[in-house]
Amino acid sequence: MPTILVVDDAAFMRMRMSKILSEAGYTVIQAENGIDAVAKYKVSHPDAVLMDITMPEMDGLTALKEIRAHDPNARVAMVTRTRATAGRAGGGEERREGLPGQALRG
Repeated sequence: MPTILVVDDAAFMRMRMSKILSEAGYTVIQAENGIDAVAKYKVSHPDAVLMDITMPEMDGLTALKEIRAHDPNARVAMVTRTRATAGRAGGGEERREGLPGQALRG
């Protein structure tokens, strides 16, 4: 089964995305910031990455550049929360997009 690297500094979001993906049969690796994501990507070479944009240590955009420098064919979907949904428990209508033709509802 494909392996997905889930990167988010918010433990709740990492665990939520990981649970959804695991239940769908994916193998999941977790990272809590961009530095950790780059290191884990280089070791595990996952099939895809779901990565938050705003994180401490190294943000998602910088991590994306480093991952793509290592692997130009890396499949990375950037994940973020909008202001409209930030105050809702669990994100409500938040959308996570990135893979062509696919969007997940929170």
